[in-house]
Amino acid sequence: MEIKVNPGRIPDPAVGQPIARREAASAVDSETFETSKALEQALKSGSDIRPEKVAHARAVLSDVKYPPNALLDSISNLLAVHFKGR
Repeated sequence: MEIKVNPGRIPDPAVGQPIARREAASAVDSETFETSKALEQALKSGSDIRPEKVAHARAVLSDVKYPPNALLDSISNLLAVHFKGR
């Protein structure tokens, strides 16, 4: 198999559609960055962590009977009723 190149079909790289330039970063971008930075710092500080809630969550997660079957049944019934109406 032989490949032949047709030089008449190669477009001139200087000719084409102009490239749209990006605008400089706006104030919104810097505000978003600052908000993101503040959120990261708040997460790293960990001052909002409540040990009693963490202990409760660990206790619930270690319970093999949580959530109770009655709760799961009521949630499934509510979902079924909701989807039947659609």
